[in-house]
Amino acid sequence: MNQEPIKFYSFLTCPYAIRTRIALEELKIPYIYEEIDLLTNQHLSENYIKINPMHKVPALILPNQEIIFESLVCCEFLDKDNLLTFNDKLMKAKIDIWIKFYEFEITSRKWKLFRCIKHNQKEKALKILSELIQKLSTLAQASGLTFQIQEKIEKINFQNQNENKLSLNSPETIINLVKNKKINNNFYFINDQFSLADVALLPLLIQDRIIFKFLIQTDILKQNNNQIQTQTQNQNQNHFNENFKDKEQIKNFQVENNLAALQIWLECASLRESVQNSTYKIKKLPSFDKQPLLQILNMNCVEKWDFEKFYTEFALRKFLGGNKPSL
Repeated sequence: MNQEPIKFYSFLTCPYAIRTRIALEELKIPYIYEEIDLLTNQHLSENYIKINPMHKVPALILPNQEIIFESLVCCEFLDKDNLLTFNDKLMKAKIDIWIKFYEFEITSRKWKLFRCIKHNQKEKALKILSELIQKLSTLAQASGLTFQIQEKIEKINFQNQNENKLSLNSPETIINLVKNKKINNNFYFINDQFSLADVALLPLLIQDRIIFKFLIQTDILKQNNNQIQTQTQNQNQNHFNENFKDKEQIKNFQVENNLAALQIWLECASLRESVQNSTYKIKKLPSFDKQPLLQILNMNCVEKWDFEKFYTEFALRKFLGGNKPSL
């Protein structure tokens, strides 16, 4: 029996709405897409507030006309068979912890960083950027992601004893092997299963990485960024000693491993069809009257859809006054 579609209110690059879209795609639930343009404040319109009084996306109107909103609430509601959320309270609690950690420790710093960039506060911006990268490292380490990915790499090395050894020192090599289907893609946030942790965290980190590469030419998943290194060296050059250097080298090595683990997870898990269909390979675009920025960027068909370009242009217009700041 055909399932009646759900009406899904979203914005093309809102990471919270993308969470729900990934869940819909992953669970093969039919839906009708309705664009709510955050750039023109359509989410504040009287008609939309009747649907979602919190004036945010996503929102769902079910076939029985019941309304659900808030991204994680939508995802858990849709996951009736616990395919994403597990039938395990402890595992669910751990997922909730790391989603909240990202919001409080990383997303909060992103908004502070935006303000610094907008007002050309370079020194303060670099300090916050350094903190943000440290929190990303903590996420990978404390959640067990780094250890889990190291174990998977060791298993691959054991199975391919005559070939070059893989390690966290060369994440791009591992990612390319996955892309070329030379090794299995089981690099998910929790064990070997695509879960709510991936659904919730991937859209956030995908966009955070894009926007900081664009704004300040910094890859937040690489420790050896010149701007950050220079700042750290300037702060410590007057009181370095050999012991301190050794400790710093160990700390930097750990951070590099943690960021490499995040990079492997991010790029490999993002290859999943449900994630691609919700970000880089959207099957159908809203019309120009529903989303005028598509016309401005000459994205008149899915073949011309550019997720990164659309997101960076939206972020510039919405959060940074329309012009790319120079930091």
